[in-house]
Amino acid sequence: GTEITLFLKEDCMEYADEHKLSDLAKHYSEFVVHPIYLRTETTMEVEVEDDEAEEAEEKNDDDEEDLEVKEDEDGEPKEKPKKTKEVTTFDWEVLNGNPAIWTRPKEEITDEEYQNFYKVLTKNEIMDAETWTHFNAEGNINFKSILYVPKDVPASWTNPA
Repeated sequence: GTEITLFLKEDCMEYADEHKLSDLAKHYSEFVVHPIYLRTETTMEVEVEDDEAEEAEEKNDDDEEDLEVKEDEDGEPKEKPKKTKEVTTFDWEVLNGNPAIWTRPKEEITDEEYQNFYKVLTKNEIMDAETWTHFNAEGNINFKSILYVPKDVPASWTNPA
């Protein structure tokens, strides 16, 4: 596998944030075939059994006749609050788990997914495609493709250079 190490300037530390990295990788690698993983950190509170409390309870069971049991206002015995401790775990999250759009069967792809892919290709978040065709070509060379027709012809296509 390939490991990428980033060295950031002090004024670019926002890119070290887990959520920022995740958003950027999901946006720019949505249609990349190779999986991209991000190491995520999760902190949870877990109940811990208190060994000392258990030993004290065993001793109290022997001396139970001598002790009074404290009760709540409801008349029920009070429960001791359970001890918790914070546990930090690290997991690898796949950021681009979806297969590339052109590798999927066209029956499974919605119009919205086609339009979103067009917007990524053209780097134009405003304009949608007029139409598209998704096909598999088989012969000496096999390939899968999506061809888009834009709504408006870009000015760079009509002006002679």
